[in-house]
Amino acid sequence: MVFVHLLAIFSMLILPELVMNLADTMNTSIPIGVYVQITMSLIVFYANYLFLFDYCFGTPKKGVLTFCAFNLVLFIIAVGANYLTWELVASDKPIHGAGGPPGSEEAGMFQPGEVGFWAMAVTRMLRDAVMLVMTVGFCVAVKFSMKWSADERQKQEELAKQREDELEELRSQINPHFLFNTLNNIYALIDISPERSKKAVHTLGKMMRYLLYETNADVTVGKEIEFVRCYIEMMKMRLGDRVPLNVVLDDGCQGNLKIAPVLFTTVVENVFKHGNTGDSDHPMDISIVVKDGVVCCETFNYRKANSESSEGIGLENLHRRLELLYGPEASLQIEKTDKTFAVRMEINLNRK
Repeated sequence: MVFVHLLAIFSMLILPELVMNLADTMNTSIPIGVYVQITMSLIVFYANYLFLFDYCFGTPKKGVLTFCAFNLVLFIIAVGANYLTWELVASDKPIHGAGGPPGSEEAGMFQPGEVGFWAMAVTRMLRDAVMLVMTVGFCVAVKFSMKWSADERQKQEELAKQREDELEELRSQINPHFLFNTLNNIYALIDISPERSKKAVHTLGKMMRYLLYETNADVTVGKEIEFVRCYIEMMKMRLGDRVPLNVVLDDGCQGNLKIAPVLFTTVVENVFKHGNTGDSDHPMDISIVVKDGVVCCETFNYRKANSESSEGIGLENLHRRLELLYGPEASLQIEKTDKTFAVRMEINLNRK
C-alpha cells in the first residue's frame, strides 16, 4: 500500500512539475518554487484523502458544496503560498518572460510591479490552480475507487453469508424430512418382520451418524453413494420382492471427488414414496453414475393412482440447493405424465 502511494504521488504530482521545469530552456536548475508547489499539492491531496472526502461524502448532511468550499479555501492558501514564493525569488532575481535564453536581447526580464511580472504571476497562478484541481480530481477518483471496491467486497460477503444461511436452512429441512419418512417405513416394517425392522433400525443409526457427523462440509461421492445404497437396502427390507427394482450405483473410480452432502436423498426418496410399489409389473429405476467428473443421477417410477405431483418441499429445496451450490454447472430435469415420473440430475464437479 505504501509503495502504491509513493508511485501515485511521484507519477501524478511530482513528475509533471519536474518535467515542465526541466523542459524550460530558461531554467538551468529546478527553482525553489517547484518544491513549494509540489509540497502544497501533497498537502491538498492528503487533506482530501485523509479527511475531507470522508467528512463530506460520509455524512448525509454534508455533500458536494461543503467539499468544494473546503477545497476552495485550500486552493487560495496553496496558490497564495506559491505566488509568495515566486515573488520572494523575484525580489532577488528577475523572472524571465517568454523569449530567448537569459542574457539575450530577446529575453524578457520582469521585475515585481511591472505589467509583465503580473502577467507571468497570473499565468503561474492559473497553472497552479489547474494542477490543484487535477490533484483533487485524482484524489476523488482514488477514494471513489476504494469505496466502490469496499462496497463490492461487503456486498459479496453479505451474499456469501446469505447463501450460507439459506443452505443451512435447506439442509435443516432435509434431515427432519428424511427422518420422518424413514421412521414411517420402519414402523410399517415392524408388523411385517421384527427381524428386518431391527436391521432397519441399525441401518438408520448408521445413516444418521453420517448425517450428523460427516455432512458439515463437502463429502466424497463414494460416501454419498454408500449412503444411498444403505437407504435402498432399508427400503428393500420393507418392500421385499414385490417390486422389480433396477439399481445402478457406480462411482467410476472417482469416489474421492467432493460433492455437497445429501443431494441424492430427495430424488431416491420420491421413487419409493410416490412410486407404485404395489405393482410388480411396474419396475423402478435408480441410477447414480460418475463419469469424467460428471455425476448423473436418474430415477424413474410409475406413479400411484391419485398420487401427488411429487414436487413437494423436497424437490423445491433440491433445485434451490443446486442453484446456490453449482449454478450453471448443475441441472435438474423433471418429466412427468399421468402415469410416470422421471428425474435427471446432473452435476459437473470439474469446475466446482
